[in-house]
Amino acid sequence: MPTRNPPRESGPPTTPQRFPETTPISYPGSEYSFMLQGVFDIQKSIGKLEQAVQTLTEQQKGYGEKLDKLSHRFTAAVAVIAFLGVLLTFLSPFANTLLSHFFQK
Repeated sequence: MPTRNPPRESGPPTTPQRFPETTPISYPGSEYSFMLQGVFDIQKSIGKLEQAVQTLTEQQKGYGEKLDKLSHRFTAAVAVIAFLGVLLTFLSPFANTLLSHFFQK
């Protein structure tokens, strides 16, 4: 066991000369309302972020539909050009003979 120091003898009991004149400073960390305010601010920010993500997702769906329509139009244009190319390929010999008879006269 540790050894104890013998009690000191002191003078007669005295009262303090001055008491504190102001209350102690209250820091924000000592109250839960400060932390609660922070949590509410974070919750508000998260709500805004969720709304922004939802809006972007809906816009992306609209862009996808527009791209699908554009893709279908492009495919139709390519099909029409290919059809005209095949048609002209088969009609060119006939047109050549027709034009050559026309200019020979």
